[in-house]
Amino acid sequence: MLASLYNWFWKAEHWIPPGLSWTDLEDSDGITYPHSKDLWMALPLTVVLILVRYLFERTIGLSLSRAMGVCDKLRVKAAPNPILESFFWTESQNPKEDDLSHLAHQCGLSLRKVQRWFRHKRKQEQPLLNKKFCESSWRFLFYFFSSIGGFFVLYKEPWFWEPRLCWEKYPKQPLQPALYWWFLLEIVFYLSLLLTMFSDVKRKDFKEQIIHHLVAITLLYFSYSANFLRIGALVMLLHDVSDVLLEILHIFWFSLISRMLFKFILARGVQNDIRSDVEELDTSDDQSEKGKQKNEKFQTNDIPDACTFPQARGVRQSGSWRLARHVPTT
Repeated sequence: MLASLYNWFWKAEHWIPPGLSWTDLEDSDGITYPHSKDLWMALPLTVVLILVRYLFERTIGLSLSRAMGVCDKLRVKAAPNPILESFFWTESQNPKEDDLSHLAHQCGLSLRKVQRWFRHKRKQEQPLLNKKFCESSWRFLFYFFSSIGGFFVLYKEPWFWEPRLCWEKYPKQPLQPALYWWFLLEIVFYLSLLLTMFSDVKRKDFKEQIIHHLVAITLLYFSYSANFLRIGALVMLLHDVSDVLLEILHIFWFSLISRMLFKFILARGVQNDIRSDVEELDTSDDQSEKGKQKNEKFQTNDIPDACTFPQARGVRQSGSWRLARHVPTT
């Protein structure tokens, strides 16, 4: 059944013009055409590219992040607690008040300590800024050099400037070695991204990224196998150029960091981190602290100081303050 499905899928009339067959695209007289078997080289090269990426991120990427001022804040490590750990990973990372009370009773801790534990654990599990920066730098580096290399491969071709020529004499268009290596490298890159997604920073569009990489690999594979190299190369170049602009949004980060440094020099300190990826606020502690400060301020305003206001003196009776008006004598 699979063999019949395979033969039906690759039926010549589905892919190439009428009157031609796949035998017309066999290599002969020194002329080479693309074949799907040529892409098996992508599997070992994917492993090599993953190793190259690892070395890049641990050396050049980290050095570049330090030079641009990208750094991670110190994080308080949550104390080991099997009960809270199990709930954090299996139930919820942000439990409701009823769950917090139940967990506090199980662990023999106060509600405040359990809230603080989950807050520290959430901060601890947030991705590091350095890791995000290194991953974006790697993708930017690949897209940048792929775009430059692709342009130098294509700019001499007449069909680069006249897209209608992409279909001239199709499908009998000999394979150019530069196009083969470019397609192979693109497939290797997306395979490496697909394999490393589970160890990379998990983003909100995680599922969409998986679908994108699978679709990209599929399109590249069939584009090469059906000898759609010319039009496929043009589309690939357009995508790589746009991805360069996408991955270079870290310039925006650099501008924010520069503003922080500027404020630090002028104001002798930075009150707030203006970057978007801020740490989670300690809301309960902040509110209690603000409440204390507000209460102290209220008491200070309501209790006049005898040294400051000589016309009034406070007389304390039964735990409260009574203000006695000073009447001058004649």
